[in-house]
Amino acid sequence: MKLPIFSLKEHFIYIFAFFITASTFAFDIMLCFHKIPEQNKSIVDFIAGVLNTSCLVTVIGFFYSSTQSSK
Repeated sequence: MKLPIFSLKEHFIYIFAFFITASTFAFDIMLCFHKIPEQNKSIVDFIAGVLNTSCLVTVIGFFYSSTQSSK
């Protein structure tokens, strides 16, 4: 039986990294064009901080860290 050309197991990390990056940028772009109510500003700032610092930096660090380039 021939294996499919696209294997989810082999490409999952790239798809997951793309989803995290795209959702972070989409959230940031949404923040530029939508007015946030005053009572929700603190939670929106918190979510933006978590997405931009934790999620996005972790994805970038995974693909461009010194251990990856040392292989």
